[in-house]
Amino acid sequence: MRGTGLRIQPFLKVTIADIVGGRPEDLVTGPVRYFRLASGRSVAKVRIMGVVIEGYIREDGEHARLILEDGTGSISVRAWREGVSLLLDPSTRTLYPRGTVLDVLGRPREWRGEVYVSPIIVKRVDDPASIFLRTLELLRKDLVFKIIPDRPRTPREEILKILSSGGPRDPAYLSERLGLDVGEVEEILSALEEEGLIRREQNGKYSMAGEG
Repeated sequence: MRGTGLRIQPFLKVTIADIVGGRPEDLVTGPVRYFRLASGRSVAKVRIMGVVIEGYIREDGEHARLILEDGTGSISVRAWREGVSLLLDPSTRTLYPRGTVLDVLGRPREWRGEVYVSPIIVKRVDDPASIFLRTLELLRKDLVFKIIPDRPRTPREEILKILSSGGPRDPAYLSERLGLDVGEVEEILSALEEEGLIRREQNGKYSMAGEG
């Protein structure tokens, strides 16, 4: 049975500095937009923890912003319209005050040259030490990430790279390019299509799902 083409994108725990030093990517897969972190990882969703150092809400309540700091840097968490309620303290229905520690799950975005996070889930954290523990956890992971040498790309990753940069390609071209049997390439293409990452054109060629 063919899947829906939708994949659940995980929230990657990151430091604020890793987001602020990154940039949006040109690659779009369906409704998913990717962001290249300063560490080099490509993500669609992130999870940050920080203390509120500043807040703002427009008079009409249609836009709000909180600035979070985690010890590595600061970043805006911006929301518009119905999303503004995510930045409000449920007990007071006003913006979370300065000094509040928040765990924010959202999407990294850029607006007018500013990198920010668009929130999906916002949770208040009672223990301020949680920021230190989260940062320590991420620094350890980052150290391991840097120590592990680059591994060769898998055929699956190579196919995605070729399709995202070179346009529609047929199995024969990919087979010759990667030095694989056509049957093996077709199996990989079929799996990627099932996951909603690529699509098959009428001419038998394949392209990224977000193209066209």
